[in-house]
Amino acid sequence: MPTDGTRGTVRVRVIVFVVIAVALATLFARLGFWQLDRLAQRRALNAEVAANFGAVPVPVALLPHDSAAMRYRRVTLRGVFDYANEVVVTQRIRGGSPGVNLLTPLRIAGRDTAYLVNRGWVYSPDGKRIDQPAWRERDTADILAFALPALSSDSAAPGVTSPKLMRTLDFHVVQQGMPYPIARVHLVQLGDTSPKGNIPPRLMPPPPSEGAHRSYAVQWFSFAAIALIGAGIFAYTDRNRHKPRVDDT
Repeated sequence: MPTDGTRGTVRVRVIVFVVIAVALATLFARLGFWQLDRLAQRRALNAEVAANFGAVPVPVALLPHDSAAMRYRRVTLRGVFDYANEVVVTQRIRGGSPGVNLLTPLRIAGRDTAYLVNRGWVYSPDGKRIDQPAWRERDTADILAFALPALSSDSAAPGVTSPKLMRTLDFHVVQQGMPYPIARVHLVQLGDTSPKGNIPPRLMPPPPSEGAHRSYAVQWFSFAAIALIGAGIFAYTDRNRHKPRVDDT
């Protein structure tokens, strides 16, 4: 028969186990709610992208300056490409193949500021080098594009090797290599997504996706339930194990 001291030790052990299990269940539940919050954010972003991309295209001069309002908004502009100051963004994967994105300044008549237009993706065996002149289109172009905020850092971003060749697009570095001002917006030209002559396949906005946040939330809530149920079973089993036996004789 367990002594009072043994019962006290067992009781402390059970309490410690239950406290740890409840703490873990609380942590798991918080992670589950965090994933649900991420899911809500993703859904809000999908709705924002759909609304902005589905809106009637506006002249680029009327594009909102607010990054949320401009994101994926379609714009129109007409100008002349400056291929001499083209920027190559390396290590862009498309359909499992390596390549680069070509970003060419478009100069508009009567304006000092040019717009950096992402003309599309070009296959490159090493993901860095291509024959850029082979992908030059007509100098004068009427562009339909969607807008993205211009990303910059106070210093060169990782993968930036020069103002004309970089793995991570950085408008601060791009501007340093340009002989004229660049508008603080990244324009991605729309059009045929298949290669056609010297025209790079155009890029499209990413398809809407909710990611794996829902399944992760279910996983964390399951862990929380397992921790609580396990603690309950452990406490119940331990209590019955040390319950005094009644002698019927």
